[in-house]
Amino acid sequence: MSPYAHASPAISQTSASPLPLGIRLLVAFMLVDALERIVELALGIAGLRSLGPLAGLQGGPLPSFAINVILPSWIVIDVLLAALLLLRMEAGRLWCMAAFALHLIYLAQFLVYHSPHLWMTLGFSGRFSLMATLVIDGGAIAYLCARSTREALRD
Repeated sequence: MSPYAHASPAISQTSASPLPLGIRLLVAFMLVDALERIVELALGIAGLRSLGPLAGLQGGPLPSFAINVILPSWIVIDVLLAALLLLRMEAGRLWCMAAFALHLIYLAQFLVYHSPHLWMTLGFSGRFSLMATLVIDGGAIAYLCARSTREALRD
């Protein structure tokens, strides 16, 4: 006879509610972004041009710092943030908000202070991609700040 035979079936079964669609979309976004960075890293190692609209303007290969530090870190962070959200951890929600906020701040600083001429040199697809990135980042922050998201991750 098992030592756990006396445990009630209600205790041994978990009844966690499914993740909301917004969280699943954020997890999918982060995993697709990690996959895109893996492709970008592979192209950078091969010496080909970058896929990103901002990094590819110079027309040359990716710098070694981007290949050795930035892209691998970005891939790991995307996967870890997705895992934290899947595990319904409050830290995942907070770190995701911080990552999206830092990305917004970086883009704004880069476009406004560092290279304001860049907007003029971007084509329609580059501008659209940049504006979509800003909207997605802002929307993700707003969604993660919502009370319903907080409560859904606590269930």
